[in-house]
Amino acid sequence: MQDRLLDYVRRHQLMRAGDRVGIAVSGGADSVALLRLLLELRERLGVVLAVVHFNHKLRGKESDQDEQFVRELAAAHDLQFFAGSADTRAYANERKCGIEAAARELRYAFFWKAIGQQSLKRIATAHTLDDQAETVFLRFLRGAGTRGLAGIYPEVKESGGSIVRPLLEFRRAQLRDYLKHSSQPWREDASNQDAAFARNKLRQELMPKLREFNAAIEQVLSETADIARTEEEYWHEIISRDVHDLLPQSSFDHRPEAVALAKLLSHPLALQRRLLRAFAERHGIRLEFHHVQQVLDLAAEPPTRAEKRVELPGDWDACIVERELRLQKRCLTEQEENYEFALPVPGEVEVPAAGLTIAARLLEFREGDLLDPGQIGSLRVRNWRPGDRYWPVHTRGPKKLKELLQARHVPAEARAHWPVIVTEVGGSEQIVWVPGFAFPEQFLLPNGNGPGLMLEHRARG
Repeated sequence: MQDRLLDYVRRHQLMRAGDRVGIAVSGGADSVALLRLLLELRERLGVVLAVVHFNHKLRGKESDQDEQFVRELAAAHDLQFFAGSADTRAYANERKCGIEAAARELRYAFFWKAIGQQSLKRIATAHTLDDQAETVFLRFLRGAGTRGLAGIYPEVKESGGSIVRPLLEFRRAQLRDYLKHSSQPWREDASNQDAAFARNKLRQELMPKLREFNAAIEQVLSETADIARTEEEYWHEIISRDVHDLLPQSSFDHRPEAVALAKLLSHPLALQRRLLRAFAERHGIRLEFHHVQQVLDLAAEPPTRAEKRVELPGDWDACIVERELRLQKRCLTEQEENYEFALPVPGEVEVPAAGLTIAARLLEFREGDLLDPGQIGSLRVRNWRPGDRYWPVHTRGPKKLKELLQARHVPAEARAHWPVIVTEVGGSEQIVWVPGFAFPEQFLLPNGNGPGLMLEHRARG
């Protein structure tokens, strides 16, 4: 196992002699195995090791015990120890995002800070082949292209250092066998069994079913990631090197926001899509597939001197004027005066600014989703506001409400006054429903059985 790891590290140039490498150790089996393996290889690699640990404060005393376990493990091997912590649940509520996303954001912010402030050249994380397979499949289910299917990269670089994943060719079971053979204990995180998290549900329920079709499904998905990653690396090199030749700016307008439409459309569709994404990313705009397709559909329409426009994320527009594609910052108009109304249950309330009536009903039984009244306090209807995020059930994660409304093609004049239904949960405001979208999973009544709460909207009049 040590020789395999050494070969992988050298093949991908993840560490070099003289590097100070921080090992991210949570206390779980995978990260403890990574620590033990790198301890055995450090002389052959010529690296100096340290241990980094981030306490997410999600499991109370157990989280603190994890930190103490890792601290003692570092001390036992005479390694420098760096610890960080944050109230992840409060951060998730503040950012209106999921716990997993909040935890990852906080953890990686700590890693990059450690690289910048603690003279570490790299931080090694214990992502395994199983993690790679799960990541690829989850992204496939959410509708990713080759960029998403590339999965977890062996190395992510930023100025001053990098985060490396040396265990991407190893299975979790192999690492546990190695620890048992070494008589090395580790900590078990009970939340890894919580099927409320998508990754755990995939691991416990779907992956065993997929193995019935292909016993080597994890290896297949990992290979898919490798294929997609090399494809992305190739195209990134081509686009970065030749973007000015492939997509020149207009001959009479030298602003970087304008390119000749005829030149764009002269390329194969696959290259058109990549060029559009690269063009937008030069302005800090990340386009999803539907944004790219909307622009291309617009570009394919018959030529006209009239301006044509597609709304993009971040208050940008893609405009086509006289066969030229331009990116322009949108001229925003301030929303009219905010509104807010109490919504009785059962009952209804009119929202004049949106031209809608919102109704709340209690139902004993319904085929389909109902909200759980036990999780919801008093309800209020208000207009959406900048920064609002919403996570409809069966979607990939929370998104800015503005982007959701744009993607649903809600007209601009209606978007400015679109209502949301909110409640107070744990002292913070939570969006219970946005008309036109599915309910969020966190408020759903289990099995859809009543009595449950149904929220509906209809046009006034």
